[in-house]
Amino acid sequence: MPFLTLEDEKPGDPEVVLKQVGPNSFQLLHGFRYQAPDSGVIYLVPAHDPSKPPTAPNNSTDLASVPFWLWWFVASYGLHTRAALLHDQLVDVHRLDRVLADHVFRLALEESKVRWMRRWLMWAAVSTATLMLKRRVRFFAFVGLLALFFGLLIAWPFGWIDGLPGPPWAPAVVVFVAGLAFRKLWPLVALGVLLIAAPTILVWTILILVWLLDFAKAVWNRLCGREFERPVLVPRKPRKAF
Repeated sequence: MPFLTLEDEKPGDPEVVLKQVGPNSFQLLHGFRYQAPDSGVIYLVPAHDPSKPPTAPNNSTDLASVPFWLWWFVASYGLHTRAALLHDQLVDVHRLDRVLADHVFRLALEESKVRWMRRWLMWAAVSTATLMLKRRVRFFAFVGLLALFFGLLIAWPFGWIDGLPGPPWAPAVVVFVAGLAFRKLWPLVALGVLLIAAPTILVWTILILVWLLDFAKAVWNRLCGREFERPVLVPRKPRKAF
């Protein structure tokens, strides 16, 4: 089993014991190891030090860095918790090449029994971030192709591209084939956008509606002489532990 305890005499499935040290931050109390099944390399994920403040470098974690509006699809914790802790350790502490760290992350997700489509989409998300950090020009070309592809898909049923030569679906196919230069990342991100676009629009619509209602109530409180408390649409990341 690639996930191992720290003690050589106790190989097996390590527990993840966390201490909450902030609204969205935790300290890992028991470390563990991970052995990559393809290379045999063992990576250490040590415990945090509870005697030091959680704001000390690499002494706390927010688990998986998932935007709150996507928690309906992937939460910040779950079967992928150990893989997320491992990925953070490889990138932030071991300074492992991010491409390799993303690969190990995907293997760890598989070992954690995360279903194959979900783990590939999670890999695509971290790999897109790696592309943005390591190859900016390639990243912007990727985003440009993606925007053009979906723009053509939207324009097709409205007849906005009927004047172009060939069938109306041909430009989208050409752009999609061009995107395959990005290999696995391209179809996975395109599929991910298709899967989450409609639910994300619905989530944000509801969030904005709730914010407007809260804002109207805050204005009413002010008119009635009570304190005005401006509602927050997007939760702010806390700076201090509680």
